This record gives sequence, structure tokens and C-alpha cells, in this order.
Amino acid sequence: MNASPSSIALFPGSFKPPHPGHIAGLLVLIANPQIDEVLILISNRSRLLPDAFQALDARSSALAWEILLHELPLNNKPVRVTIARRTAIDACRDYVYRASTEKTILLCQGEADYIQGDRRFESLIEMFPNKNVSINVLPTLTYQLRATTLRKYLSEGEASRELFCKAFADHLSTHTTSKLWWVCIKSLFSIHTIRESRLADILSDLDIDFDKGFYPADPENVASRYCARRLNGETLWIHYIGDELENSDPWTPKERVTTANRALKRFVGADIGLTIPDLVKFDPTTRTLVHTEIMPGGQNLELALTNSITRGTIAKNFGSGLANLHNLPVKPSYLRGSKNREQQWWNLHSQILQKIPGIAAQTVFNESQQACQRINMLYLISPEFYRVSGTSVGITDLTHCSSTGDPAFDIAFALYQFRNQKPDSCGAENLCSSEFLSAYQATTNCDDARIKRAQNIAALIHRTPVSCAANR
Repeated sequence: MNASPSSIALFPGSFKPPHPGHIAGLLVLIANPQIDEVLILISNRSRLLPDAFQALDARSSALAWEILLHELPLNNKPVRVTIARRTAIDACRDYVYRASTEKTILLCQGEADYIQGDRRFESLIEMFPNKNVSINVLPTLTYQLRATTLRKYLSEGEASRELFCKAFADHLSTHTTSKLWWVCIKSLFSIHTIRESRLADILSDLDIDFDKGFYPADPENVASRYCARRLNGETLWIHYIGDELENSDPWTPKERVTTANRALKRFVGADIGLTIPDLVKFDPTTRTLVHTEIMPGGQNLELALTNSITRGTIAKNFGSGLANLHNLPVKPSYLRGSKNREQQWWNLHSQILQKIPGIAAQTVFNESQQACQRINMLYLISPEFYRVSGTSVGITDLTHCSSTGDPAFDIAFALYQFRNQKPDSCGAENLCSSEFLSAYQATTNCDDARIKRAQNIAALIHRTPVSCAANR
């Protein structure tokens, strides 16, 4: 065996937990005489168990691999396990950067990623044309069971222990599978605990001072939004999506937080009449967006509108603020990064109407398609994205913004909030809508067609459960 291996296989992944396909892939690498060493790189991100607040982190993956390597036939081939500082692909890039040009490096890609057209590996090779790097596709689909299923078994506890252990029967003894099960079970932590520990390191690296520990903005939700107190008493809101899956839906976490960063830079200081947080720091490497808290002690829009004395003024201020945002000049750059992504985002929202049966919905859809334009949009349908203090309205979440669409949708989503309120004896529900629309029209001087279209959209989404599908 060479004292300094001349060829190495980099095997990156999440491995939460390692599944039989990973084991099969590793055994292929071990059996390859042209590979001198294998380096398993674990992504430093957590994976949530389904329907739970618990998660597996990178340490659990490392412990699981330690158990596996103790039993698997390694044939005296060195196999090392390391936890990446960020993602496993980032760790591969760092390794290739530091490696000598004489070193032969195999980037191991699973069949599933290869079939889905994951270009991260090709991009890495293109980044280092002078290095001896190639891609090795591993037969990880030999076993159909995935880590997602194993996490489901873990979430079900003792009832699914046998299913979990049986999944590894081809490679491991009963004793080892039982040990693997208990290591995974004992490694489960609250997702909030894992993220808060990580955020402390991130904020320190960003030179952001904070006084006490972090706490989730919504403890009853797994959404990765947290608060922290600065030494001067100011509260920071932190949107951290480093633990979210990139492939969980078409709208990647990285895109969402990057969109919010662009929107903050574009809207802050524009004096639109809606309160927008101040950007403190955006770190694309760790996917962390830090901004100030707005309206401390305020309420979300739904709660604020229950006050019949101020709801008319709130609606009026909301209407003029939204109109000012729509009136802002649209810059050449796209909030969602590209014209194609903005068109896809617009299609997602407008197709809400296509899911509603009837000629009326199709007519409004056609009208809205023709009215689509370059304009700053909020695309917020949920009341928790708005905060109200007194009669002022603020926006707490800008991850859904875009600079393409039909402004009637923003108006309709606001009207949708008013329709959810129970009218009092004075007809306050109608008051909200009329005050909002009057203020909006007075500020934008838009034609009646936009308002009528918005009213029709609001009426349609109010009576169908698909109305909230867009704001994921």
C-alpha cells in the first residue's frame, strides 16, 4: 500500500442516515483496485424526520458510518469519514483545490443524482481543468429504499424498528443493525437545538454581536426563522435555510433567501409607506439572511383586523403602501435571478385560477395573462407575512417577491385577508375593502380593469382550498 495514496474516491452525501445503496456504492469503491483510498464527506446539514421536530445531524451520520465500517469488508483499503464545514460538494471543491495535479480524484455520484441531471459534479470539474478529476457513477439504486424511508421508520419508533433493521440484512449482522438503530435513535435532537447551535457559529463568523441564545420566531413551526438579541437590545430576525433540502421543491431554499436579500436592497429606503426590515447581513455561503425586527410588539394582519376601530385606517395605509410598491421603477435585474425563474413563479400563482372549475376562472386567468408585466410584486397570501403596529403595516417576509406578474394578484391577496374577517354591525368588512381599493387607486391611478380583475381573483380563491398552494 502506498504511504501517500495516488488516487482517491471522494464520496459526498448527506447520509442521514446511510442507507443500503450507500453501502453498495462503497463496496464498489473498495473492490476497485485503481482506487487507493476512499474519503466519505458528510454534509453539515440536518434532515428532519417526517411529521416531527426532531432531526438527524452530521454527527449522527459519522457515528453511523463508524458502526458500518467496523463490520464491512474493507480489504485493508483506507476509508476515512469527515464532516464538511458546509455542504459535502463544497468539501469536494476544497479538496480538489488543495490536491496536487498528480493526484487522481474520482468524484462519486449516486445514480439518482446522475439521472436527475445534477450538474454540480460537472461544474466542479470545469472549475479545475488542470486537475485530474473524473466522475464515477455509483450503483446506489441497487436498493430502492432511501434515507427518507429510514427517517420515517425512526419517526415511528419501536413500531418500525424491525423494518429499519431488515433494510440492512444483506450487509450487516443482526447485532450491528440493532446497534445502528439505537445510535440513530439516540442521535435525534430538536431541529431548533441543532439550528441554534449552528447559528451561534455563523453569527460569530459574520462579526454580528448577540447577547443571549436564539429562539424560533414561531416555536410551533419548523420554519427556519429565528430571533436573537443584540448587545444594544435590538432584536435580529435570522432566516437560515442551510438545513433545508435543495431538491425538496422547484423553489430552492437558496433562491428564496437570495430573493429576499435582493428585495430588501431594492425596497428599503424607497419610502413606499410599508415598513420593511433593514438588512444587516446576507451570507450566501451559509444561506443566512439577517435583518432587523420590525414593529416590536405588533400583530399579524389577521389579528390586527379584528379591531373594528382601526381596521379601516389599516386597510387604507395598506392600499397606498402596496400602490407605492407597484409604482416603484423596475430595475433591469430580476428579483428571482432570471427572466425564466420569474416566469415560472408567475405561472405558479396564475395557475391557481386554472385549478378552479368554471368559465369565470378561465376568463379571469386569460385576462391576467394579458396583464402580466414587469412590476414589483409581493405575492403574499398569508397574514403572518404582514405585521401591524397601530395603523402602520409592515412586511416580515420577502422570500416570495418577484418583479414579474399581474399586480391584480397582490391586490386580490390583500382583499382575501379582508374577506376572512367577520363583518360587524357596521359592515366593517366592506369598509376594509373599499378603503383599501380607494387608497390604492388614488395612489396608482390604475384603470378599473385591474381592480375588477383583483376582485374577481379574490372571490375565486376565497371559495377554493387551492388558494394557499403558492405560498409554500
